[in-house]
Formats: sequence, C-alpha cells, structure tokens
Amino acid sequence: MRIARSTKNASTLLAFAGWFLVASVALFAVWGYITPIYNQMVASIASPIFKIVERDNVTALRTDGNRLLVGRHAADGTIQPFLYFDPYIYFGLIPLIALLVAIPGPGILRRLRRTLIGIVILFVVHVIYLIGSIELTYVAVGLQTVSSTGKRMLDWVQILLRILWQVSPVLIAVLLGASYWRDHLLSFRRKAGKADAPTQCRLISTEGVEGERP
Repeated sequence: MRIARSTKNASTLLAFAGWFLVASVALFAVWGYITPIYNQMVASIASPIFKIVERDNVTALRTDGNRLLVGRHAADGTIQPFLYFDPYIYFGLIPLIALLVAIPGPGILRRLRRTLIGIVILFVVHVIYLIGSIELTYVAVGLQTVSSTGKRMLDWVQILLRILWQVSPVLIAVLLGASYWRDHLLSFRRKAGKADAPTQCRLISTEGVEGERP
C-alpha cells in the first residue's frame, strides 16, 4: 500500500512538473505577442487612475510596443519624457499562468476559470506597482513633496511594493490552488490512516462439546 501511495504521489508531482514546463515554454514562445497587448491594457487602466491620485495630473502614459513610456505635462503644454518600463515588469505572467495550468483540477473549465482569475488579480497588482513606482520616483527625485514622516517611510514603502511585485505570481497561484492541495493532502492522510491502522486479531479456541446421545 505504501509503495502504491508513493507511486501515485510521484506521478502527480511529475505531471505537475511536466505541465509547468510545457506551459512555460509555450508562454515564452508567445511572450513577444502577449506583452504589447497586455502593456496597452495596463496603460489604459492606469491612466485615468493618475487623475485621481495626482493633484496636478502631470503623468502621461504612452505605449511603444512592449515598452511603457512615462512623461510629464510641462507648463508649455508639451509632454516631457521622464522614464520608461520594459516588459520585464510583466514577467510574472509566465510563472503564474504556468503554475495555474500545472495544478491539477476537476475539469478544463474550472482550471481555465482559475487561470483567468489569477491573471486578473496579477493585472491589478501590475497597475498598483506601476502607479506606486512612478509616484515614489517623483518623491525620490524631488518632483513631489511629502511630509517628514512620509520621507522616513519611503524606503519601506518601496521595499514592500517591490516584494508585492515579485512574490505575487507565486502567492496568487498558491492561494487559487490551495483547495486542490488541501483536498489532496486530506485524501492522502485518510488513505495513510487506513493503511497503517493496526489489525486486531483474536484467537478463538473451540472446545468440543459432547452432546447427549438418544
């Protein structure tokens, strides 16, 4: 029984690793086609948010293929280039999608829905990271003023934002796949408990009973 369980667990892990590898290679192959579209979507959502978070509405976003160009509105009405983001900021899409595709699940539709939910969550993280990075850069170079308390917290905010951006793909995949791994672990424990339960044997001795003859 233990050998059978070990074989099944090994096959599950091998299937997970195989799907993860195949999905990663496929995503790398189409990465150049995905990023311009994704980049445009991020810029389209982030642009109106800057009008809310900024008092003077100075930030202007423009896409150039897979690059995101950030400019600032000048007093003469022109837009001055400020910085740009390369497509590496979206690289978390590859491990996220590969992990969600690789995690086993009951049915293709549920697995697809889980993957789409993960992409939407990571999209929100990318928008937050983009806006936060730009605003923090303004503060760092002196284009935006903050209180003394805000300056002391600036480094910690940058670190937390960076951590969120880096770990979010794996964290999202773990959270969305938690139900499967929990059920798999509970099933494994139940089977292990049944297989390892001690067998109780009782020796029953029989004694001959001499009956009365008619």
